[in-house]
Amino acid sequence: MEALLILVIVASLLAIGYAAFNFASVKRLDEGTDRMKEIASAIRVGANEYKIIAVVVAVIAVIFMIIFTIQYKAFSWEPSVCFIIGVVMSALAGYVGMKIATYSNVRVSNTARQTKDIGKTLKVALK
Repeated sequence: MEALLILVIVASLLAIGYAAFNFASVKRLDEGTDRMKEIASAIRVGANEYKIIAVVVAVIAVIFMIIFTIQYKAFSWEPSVCFIIGVVMSALAGYVGMKIATYSNVRVSNTARQTKDIGKTLKVALK
């Protein structure tokens, strides 16, 4: 069992390293024209709206705590903590995915515009 845990941790670290490498390589590419940069910047700002989600999560966590406390006739915080951990991990995955998507979209468009080569453009898109 211990070997499996080590394997999972190593695989996770390798996956995170590979993702970081791809992110850095995409980030180094040119964003294109000034207009393309302006549009990409506006999209990036709009894509990072997590404040509303945080409020909703807090309200749901409190509701979970109340419901489970009433149901089991004892204070029960564990379901709320599990819910919050799941939401944080999901939000983190969404944030990272949105971050790379907003950076890569304009770079894919610019690569297509400059090279007019679908192979090179697809390589950028798949990163």
